Amino acid sequence: MIMAAGLGTRLQPYTQFLPKPLLPLMGVPMIQFALDQVAEAGVKEVVINFHYLPEVAKKSLLALDHHQMKVHLSDEASLLLGSAGGIRKALTHFKNEPFFLINADTLSACDLRSLANHYAMLPKETWFDLVLVNPKNRLEEYTEIIIDEKTSRIQKIGSKQSNRPYYSGVAIYHPRAFDSLLEGETSDFFKDVFPKALEKNKAYGLITEEPWMDLGSPFLWWRAHREWIQLLENKKLPTLWEKRVKEENKKIGNLAWIHESKDKSPWKTTMGKECYWASVARPPSELRLVSKAIVYGQVAGMLTYQDGIAFGGIWTEFS
Repeated sequence: MIMAAGLGTRLQPYTQFLPKPLLPLMGVPMIQFALDQVAEAGVKEVVINFHYLPEVAKKSLLALDHHQMKVHLSDEASLLLGSAGGIRKALTHFKNEPFFLINADTLSACDLRSLANHYAMLPKETWFDLVLVNPKNRLEEYTEIIIDEKTSRIQKIGSKQSNRPYYSGVAIYHPRAFDSLLEGETSDFFKDVFPKALEKNKAYGLITEEPWMDLGSPFLWWRAHREWIQLLENKKLPTLWEKRVKEENKKIGNLAWIHESKDKSPWKTTMGKECYWASVARPPSELRLVSKAIVYGQVAGMLTYQDGIAFGGIWTEFS
């Protein structure tokens, strides 16, 4: 299941145009990378929930590359059910079997097949197996998940800290974890499911140091583009994502990429490092992307971009 029903409040003003999972990362809708990931792991059917801008979401989700997987859309347009309630609504699709879950607004390069192997070695009555990120040199604070590394059993939830293991948004869940929830009611995973799993010793985790990115705010979205450009050029992106990005984009300089468009006129715009341009047409030659500029279409009245991101005619700069 891919969780795609959030409001995208932290990513305003950009989510006034599109639901957050459909905003692009190097020209590719964020959620497409999750679809690529589950398909590569051998998944044949996938459930995607949606809520915000429902008509736009439904049309756009159906237009993605599904890799011949059967797609079930779980409609939460009338009521946003939360991180546990959305899963409870979709349980009939899983036929009482464990299933992968991925949050569409984060990217984790963990190997889903390795996660499945890890889950298979856990006690039979396990409720879930969470992929935990072990970050390095990250300033953002996330809620620490404290785990016994010998048994993989999660011991407790800690406080918000930087550079401590936290939930990546990728997991394997068993439907039994959601049996006590009422269908159609809003519920939260960490409030309504996680404490019961801890109490019953049914919560497990797998720590990984694979690349992970949160795309949930304009700053994080901007930084994710820059990090992906670096990973791409250093050949550290997972092969399936590298292929996806290169199908859509073209390198024109050191750490400088553009989205391929139907306009094949010569590229004359100045671009510095960690820059990205995407539009249906080439920009004017006097336009300059100095450095760390991620630009989806020109902003009215602007010819110079640096240290920021533009989408839908809105520019956000970071000093």
